[in-house]
Amino acid sequence: MFETTANQGSSGNLSSNQFVTLFLFSILYLLIINELQRNLAFTLQNEAKRRLK
Repeated sequence: MFETTANQGSSGNLSSNQFVTLFLFSILYLLIINELQRNLAFTLQNEAKRRLK
């Protein structure tokens, strides 16, 4: 397996692997940002309710 990829030349294979990795990390990044934003909104909402009481 490794011999065939080495013989094919790693330029095309490496770029596709980098693209997949970048794609997965961007999805992970968006999920983390979304979760942080939801937690922040929930916390701010609870603070506002607490101050109104």
